[in-house]
Amino acid sequence: MELYGLQKEYAVSYLETIENATIGERGAALTSFGAKPLDDIISMSDDGTEATIKIVGPLSPAGPSPLARFFGYSGTGYVDIISAAKKLENDPSVTTVRLAMDTPGGTIASMDQARQALESLANKKNLIAENHGMIESAG
Repeated sequence: MELYGLQKEYAVSYLETIENATIGERGAALTSFGAKPLDDIISMSDDGTEATIKIVGPLSPAGPSPLARFFGYSGTGYVDIISAAKKLENDPSVTTVRLAMDTPGGTIASMDQARQALESLANKKNLIAENHGMIESAG
């Protein structure tokens, strides 16, 4: 069983949509999104001293499933947040990192590892969390 820390209304809509998907919709999702990578979540300022990590949609260990993406749900993987934090922590040109967040929360699994990576980043860089809609529960 997977534990979620999601904003209630979002959780109901998200989980009902995913659970009630037809076999045809599941097949179409795999065909459309199964092998496509998600967009990079890091963007850089023109001078390279400031970076933004985009954290949107439900949070989960590996990011949104092909089925979630098929139904238009975005999401961010904790693994992507961890990788972005480590990459920026080791980039000497970056002095400030912004977390552009719009998330209803997500699964609990891997949440603490992402928190630890962001804490390590905050020990070396200016870290600013920005609310771009909502920051709920696991967010």
